[in-house]
Amino acid sequence: TQGKIAFGNRLFETTLGIQFESAVGIYTTTQPNSSVDQFMHLVKCNGRNVRVMLFPSPGYNGPRDEEALQRFFYPLDYQEMAVTKPLVPGQLRIHTGLDIKFDFENEASLDILFSKNQETRAVHVCVGAGSHIGVYQPWTVNDYGYTTSVVTKLLNVDASTSMSFRNLFEADTLDLAFHMSFPRVWNQTQHWSCDVNVHKVTWYFIFSHKWYFQELLEDWSVNYRPDLLTFVPYEWQFNIVLHDFEMIWIANEHNWIECSSNPRQKTYRPTLDKMV
Repeated sequence: TQGKIAFGNRLFETTLGIQFESAVGIYTTTQPNSSVDQFMHLVKCNGRNVRVMLFPSPGYNGPRDEEALQRFFYPLDYQEMAVTKPLVPGQLRIHTGLDIKFDFENEASLDILFSKNQETRAVHVCVGAGSHIGVYQPWTVNDYGYTTSVVTKLLNVDASTSMSFRNLFEADTLDLAFHMSFPRVWNQTQHWSCDVNVHKVTWYFIFSHKWYFQELLEDWSVNYRPDLLTFVPYEWQFNIVLHDFEMIWIANEHNWIECSSNPRQKTYRPTLDKMV
């Protein structure tokens, strides 16, 4: 049956909403993978026309301050994380992490929303059937700390913007892997990496995209300057590999782009390469 699920309240500017036309969930138990277990839990959900979105919270009457709420309910304790000790015979097993995977059996679309001057903007991403997204969150700590991972494989990707010139990105296959390493000491340098592997890609580039994505990052990032008591340094490493790469540059006179459906009004300058 049709339904909605909302996560949020009036203390937050936005609420996470999930809307679906129909959904079926099945809980079962089966034979365990380990001989020391009695059984294994299985939960399978099948949804149709599922939409996940962020919308303004009803009754919200304060400034955007999610960071302050997080600091209030989950304050830093400034303690070094203890290494998880190995289990000894006779102890109960512990959960080592949370592994979540989303499989798309049909075509799906994702809208990344942000705002500028009270105007809602978006990056629209459409993916084909067979795509999947995996998230792994460790619940144990090793000698270094722990590493959170997000791994995705997207097929038949078609991305566009809400600008007048909508074209942005097309690819047969897009592999993304984010690894976020958190050390045991709370203010030591965090190491974040992003691996991108794309096959048969066409990328449309105009100068306005620079400002467009800068506004997206500003809207999604922390909007205050941390002090010495909360500052945590981190570094990014990007590894990008492009196969059968094509970049389209718009080269109209006076940098004017006619966004009508008439292709004769546009002048393209493609850049081709087998691998970058």
